[in-house]
Amino acid sequence: MRIRRYVEWLICASIFLVALAIYSNSSVIRVSDSKYTLLLAEQIVDHGNLQLDEYFLRTRPSNDGGVVEQRVKTERHVKERKGHLYYTYPHGTSILSAPFVLAYRALGFSTINAAGEYDFSTERRLQKAIASTLMAATCVLFYVLARVLLPRGSSLVVAATAGLGTQIWSTASTGLWSHTWGVVILSLVLLLSLRAEKGRALHPIFLATLLSWGFFVRPTAAIYIVPFTLYVWLRFRSHVVPFIATGGFWLGLFLLYSFVQQGALPHYYARKDWSFSTFPIGLYAQLLSPSRGLFVYVPSVLIIGYLLVAHFEYLKFRILVNVSLLTLALHAFCMAAQKMWWAGVSYGPRLYTDVVPIFVLLAVIGIDAARGRDDGRNRKWNDGIMLGTRQLGAVAVASCILAGVFINGIGATSRNSGRWDGVPYRANYRPLSAFFEWSNPPFLCALSPQRFCPYRDRDQIAWEFRSLDTNEDGSIDQSEYVGKGFRHFTTADRNGDGWIELEEWGAIYGSTGSRD
Repeated sequence: MRIRRYVEWLICASIFLVALAIYSNSSVIRVSDSKYTLLLAEQIVDHGNLQLDEYFLRTRPSNDGGVVEQRVKTERHVKERKGHLYYTYPHGTSILSAPFVLAYRALGFSTINAAGEYDFSTERRLQKAIASTLMAATCVLFYVLARVLLPRGSSLVVAATAGLGTQIWSTASTGLWSHTWGVVILSLVLLLSLRAEKGRALHPIFLATLLSWGFFVRPTAAIYIVPFTLYVWLRFRSHVVPFIATGGFWLGLFLLYSFVQQGALPHYYARKDWSFSTFPIGLYAQLLSPSRGLFVYVPSVLIIGYLLVAHFEYLKFRILVNVSLLTLALHAFCMAAQKMWWAGVSYGPRLYTDVVPIFVLLAVIGIDAARGRDDGRNRKWNDGIMLGTRQLGAVAVASCILAGVFINGIGATSRNSGRWDGVPYRANYRPLSAFFEWSNPPFLCALSPQRFCPYRDRDQIAWEFRSLDTNEDGSIDQSEYVGKGFRHFTTADRNGDGWIELEEWGAIYGSTGSRD
C-alpha cells in the first residue's frame, strides 16, 4: 500500500512539473480583462483596502499656487465610486492570488516599481507564472479525479487531453483570467462529489465554500450553485442545512464587503449584458463557428458525448451525471444569451473554459461505463467486424485528441494566434460574418498570417483605405483613424511619421493583397 501511494505521489509530482514546464515555456501571454489584478492584490496586502487612487491620480500645480489632483487616463478596468477608483472586474482572483504576490515580492518581483508606479510588464510576467502554476496543479487534480474510477494509464490520458487539448492550455494558462482560478475551484468541487459517490465524506461546508468562491472569482459561477444544491438535496439530504447555511454566510459576507467598500454591488456583478435576440447566433457560434466553436477547438468533447450515449445503460452515478449535464445546459444558455457572445479579444471558446472540469468528470464516468460494458459482455476478439470497428474508433479518438492539442497548442505558443482579433479590426468591431468564415479561422491565421489574417485583395484594401481617408488627401491621420474600430494607430503607422499611407495600410494584413 505504501509503495502504491508513493508511486501515485511520484506520478502527481511528475504531471505537475511537466505541465508547468509546458505552460511556462508557451510564449503567449494574454492579459486583457485581468490587467491590474495583481496590482489590486498588492494593494490588499499593503493597505488592506481596494482603492487604487494613488496609481491613477496625480497632483499638479494649480493656477493659484496650490495643487490639484488629476486623474490619469484609465481603461475599462478602473471606475470611480464614492470618490475612489476601484478595479471593475471580480476581486476574487486578486484575493486568492495574494499569497503568490507575497512570495514573488520576497523574491524581488512586484507590480509596483521603485517610484511607486504601476509596472504592467512585471504584472504580465507574474500573471503568466501564477496561471501556469495553477493550471499545472489543475492537471494533477484531473489525474486524481480520474483515478477515482479509472486505472493509471487511462487517467494519464484523460489528464493529458484535458491539460493540452482544451482551453486550459490556450486560455487559462496564458494569464490570470477569471476562468483560471475558476477551473481550479470547480475541479475541487467535482473531485469532492465523485469521491463522495464512492463512499467518502462529502464535507458540505467545504463544498459550499468552494462554490461561493467560484462566484467571487467569476459571477457566472452562480450557474453551478443551483444544480449542485439540487445534487446535495438528492444525494446527501442530511448535509443540506450546513451546505445552505455556509453559502448564505459567504453571500452575506460578499454583500457586506461590497457595500462597505464601494457602497454598491461591484460593477461587474451589476452589469446587464443579456440579449436573448442574439441567442440563436450566439449558441451556434460558440459551438460550431471556426472562430469560437467548442466542437472545433475541443473535438474531444464529441468523444465524451459518444461515450455517454453509447454506454448509457452502464453509467454509474446517474444523479451526478444529470447534474453535470444540467450545469452544462445552463452554462450554454447563459453564455449564448450574452450580448458579447464572442468574448471579446480571445482565442477559441474562451467562455467554455469554466466547464472543462465538467467535461473531464463526464469523460471519466463515460470511460468507466465503456470498460464496464466490455467486461460484462462475451466478445469475440477474432471477429473481423468488431476488431475493425474498434480500430476505427481508436483512430477517431486519437484524431480528436491530437486535433485539440494541435489547435490549442497554436493558441498557447504562437504569437500570431492573436492577430485574427486585431488585423485590422478589433474583435468587438468585426462584422458578424467574420466569425463564421472558414476561409480564415484564427488557428490558420497563426500558421499562415499572410494568407489568413484575414486576406483582402487590392481593391478591398484600397476601398477600405479610402473610406477612412475622409479628407481625400491620400493619407490617414490619427483624427481620421480613431474611433473606427481598428487596432491601434501605431500598429498601422509602420514608419512612425504620424500618417498612414496605402502601402502601410495593406501591410497590416501581412500582405498588400497579392496571393503570390
